[in-house]
Amino acid sequence: MDFKEQLGVRISSARGFNRLGQNELAKMIGVSKQTISNWENGRRTPDADLIRRLCEILGCTSDYLLGLTDSFVQKRT
Repeated sequence: MDFKEQLGVRISSARGFNRLGQNELAKMIGVSKQTISNWENGRRTPDADLIRRLCEILGCTSDYLLGLTDSFVQKRT
């Protein structure tokens, strides 16, 4: 699985975990439903500002979305 596909799968998974539809997430971020669909299908990738916003809304780390860790939330030390 390439980076775009993995990112899309993780966005979709985090969205599902939060019980958000594509329309709901799109409205919260300020993009179209088609944009969310394109991200989740690996056709496009969000820029850094949108990744940050995704993490805030979905309650996950950027490391998780980017595939650097499999941990959904950051461990507190």
